[in-house]
Amino acid sequence: MGKVSFFSESVLSKISPQLSSPIRLFHTHLRFSAPKRCCRSLFEFTRGDSYAFGVGSAVATTRRFNPNGVHITPITQHPEYVSKLTELNESFEEARELIKDSFDSAGTVYFAEDLNDAKEQTNKTLEKWKELVQWLEDRGEVLTLEQFRRETTLKMNQLEEELDAATCKGQS
Repeated sequence: MGKVSFFSESVLSKISPQLSSPIRLFHTHLRFSAPKRCCRSLFEFTRGDSYAFGVGSAVATTRRFNPNGVHITPITQHPEYVSKLTELNESFEEARELIKDSFDSAGTVYFAEDLNDAKEQTNKTLEKWKELVQWLEDRGEVLTLEQFRRETTLKMNQLEEELDAATCKGQS
């Protein structure tokens, strides 16, 4: 019968270089809700008829692992998220530029058209922001969603306020 020993993660890191081939490493991460978002890991080193298991814990903020041990890319590096965020940033910059143009054209015949363009782009930007928030909610990315809201809500509010200020400037 095989020998089973339990080690901490630090002990495993010390003994793993000493194990010679053939070695198979089974790496399983279990994710569960906890106040500090801990992740429990089970390492299994197999060599012949002896086994070494280690249980370690880590904070699961940057990487997630599914139950069968396959690495999953963090949501902030997901191609669809990156694409949506890039579109949002470009849309935001364009909206601010159009609002600035409407400020500059206040009192001229071009103001109404510039303000209309700024309103359209601002609405598109806010819609993209809401879509990205919904996309994160649909995927259950609570921490990423909270961080995203903290980083962008004030910017979106500022965009609306700048548009309101441009509208008021044109009416005066």
